[in-house]
Amino acid sequence: METLSRAKWVAVGAVGCCTLVPVPHENVRHVSVAEAERLVSAGETLVLDVRTPAEYEQLGHIPGAWLLPVDLIVSAPAVLPSDERPVLVVCEHGVRSQRAATLLGEAGVAALNMMGGMSVWTGPRTFGPGEVRGPSDWLLVNADLLPRGGTALDVACGRGRHALLLASAG
Repeated sequence: METLSRAKWVAVGAVGCCTLVPVPHENVRHVSVAEAERLVSAGETLVLDVRTPAEYEQLGHIPGAWLLPVDLIVSAPAVLPSDERPVLVVCEHGVRSQRAATLLGEAGVAALNMMGGMSVWTGPRTFGPGEVRGPSDWLLVNADLLPRGGTALDVACGRGRHALLLASAG
């Protein structure tokens, strides 16, 4: 039973044909686009866009959304504001945002995953580049200085209490 409770998704269906169903997490809630639009327009949530910078710029994003690509999501608990608002996590189709919302939930952050992603978003959309809100710029700009296969831990990326979360994520 331990294995099932730690799973993020469970396959349901017959052999050769199945559907992935999200396993609930206490800090993660899945919301419809309509509910997400209501929360955003009321200012009740911080929007975290986990797509690539190119997707954020070229496909458009929710005005005011923070850009933090999913491959940098482990740094989110260290850089997110601590204003107690839930974080609405979005991507293009809802798959990457589910993964990111689950990680945030495990870190104790109240996360909302927008089902369907930006591909079904009908609210306001802005186009243009965004600032990546993650590890320090120095680490991102100088990543090529690391030896091949090397790893680095940016313990100065925000509130230091999350250094262990970053380390455990690899």
